[in-house]
Amino acid sequence: MPITKKEFLDYLQTDAELRSTASDESSFDGESFVFFSDEKDWEGCWIAWLDGKIYSKNPDEKMIKKMIQIAELLDASVVGDNN
Repeated sequence: MPITKKEFLDYLQTDAELRSTASDESSFDGESFVFFSDEKDWEGCWIAWLDGKIYSKNPDEKMIKKMIQIAELLDASVVGDNN
């Protein structure tokens, strides 16, 4: 089942580990492109929403765990590139 943009944006309001790029010059798609960190190193750790899916490129173990957490809360599935 697709994740609506509203569901994703509503979720972002509840997760302090995700930072929207809406006010950044580097913004990909404003509110639907966010950085993730459990520390303060945001470089390269991003999640984006597009067409009912959230995705990232080359996620590390922490990012995969975060995406699983989001999927569970939004009643969605996590799928790798090889699936």
